[in-house]
Amino acid sequence: MISVPSERVIYLRYDIALSCDDIRFAYEGNGYYIIFAEQIYHTACRISYRANDISLKSVLKTALLQKNIKNIEKMYSKPEKYVTIVCKLITWRQTVKKTVPVILDTDIGSDIDDTWALAMALKSPEIDLKLVTVTEFDVVYQAKLAAKMLEIAGRSDIPVGIGISGNKFENNRNIRDWVEDYDLSSYPNVREDGVQAIIDTVMASDEKVTILTIGAFRNLAAAVEREPRIKEKSKILGVCANIYNGAFRGMNWHPPLGRESNIWCSLEAFRRSACVEGWETEIVPLDLTGCTVLNAERYAKVKAYGEKDPLIKAVMENTEIWYKNIGYEFHGESSCLFDTVGVYAAFTHENMNYQRLPIYANDDCLTLIDPTLGKEMDVAITWDDKDRFYKFLVARLCDEI
Repeated sequence: MISVPSERVIYLRYDIALSCDDIRFAYEGNGYYIIFAEQIYHTACRISYRANDISLKSVLKTALLQKNIKNIEKMYSKPEKYVTIVCKLITWRQTVKKTVPVILDTDIGSDIDDTWALAMALKSPEIDLKLVTVTEFDVVYQAKLAAKMLEIAGRSDIPVGIGISGNKFENNRNIRDWVEDYDLSSYPNVREDGVQAIIDTVMASDEKVTILTIGAFRNLAAAVEREPRIKEKSKILGVCANIYNGAFRGMNWHPPLGRESNIWCSLEAFRRSACVEGWETEIVPLDLTGCTVLNAERYAKVKAYGEKDPLIKAVMENTEIWYKNIGYEFHGESSCLFDTVGVYAAFTHENMNYQRLPIYANDDCLTLIDPTLGKEMDVAITWDDKDRFYKFLVARLCDEI
């Protein structure tokens, strides 16, 4: 029997194909064991599995749901080189023992991508969602949206924090129909002071918390000013900025270089949080998130899954209300799902290319590479294969991985 040494991490990786045959077990020189599949019908994402002298057989049984596995005992004796197991793989779910503690800080209720991102986070076993905070617009309306989504997902154990409002919310209640009759007081886990909820969650954690910011930066700025020690116990992952305009090259329309709504809405707050020295910061800009659109076939698949999945049904109800209220012309494809990329980046950088850059936000809300004024940040710039992300996103939302 081949055993995995303790304190090694196993990753289940994927390749895209239409049939299944071969599962391989190999060893990489960096000290990680890798399980990867060739010719797999359903795509899957990388999973972390903290090994504790777990046999290869039990790992495979867990990872593959014991589904039509044949000849599981057919192994070779040198895992450092290569082991082939012949099996029939229909699908798998991920089993994760090592998760990432995440606070989702969102301006849900204006654009629809925040709703999709929340659903994706709830369906991602790699993420331990500790708290959802809302910000920027009508924060009570936004808290209702988050609370109702969490309730439908069976996750009313997750607190909803009411954060700081901006001054631009009159025309941003774009999904209001869905929560008109929802009583926020019925949700058992509302934190009236969302900023303090962020501080308490970070300070109580034994692990570094990822604060995934998919909206304005008001809550983060207020939190770090109230309790500077959160810098040491958390990292910022912001879906914001536009570095090279990379996602929009060759298109008829593109935003002004560098200007992006989350920074435009809260420039000073961005400077007082993400740009503060000593606070680890990663950003996922429009270069990567721009034009993240599901084609008609993929969108239809997710919508069809909503017929049997209450959370996806809620996402689709929200989406259709949003289409109606903003006058969106639906032609089968989704609108841009920017924030789903941020959720993905919270637990893996697989398929993404990063640069370490000194980022400075000037008075015109342009995010510039400035070695003198900028703060060093990890910046996601390009995909290896964006289609691969789309396949992952659909499979994740449809509970195939």
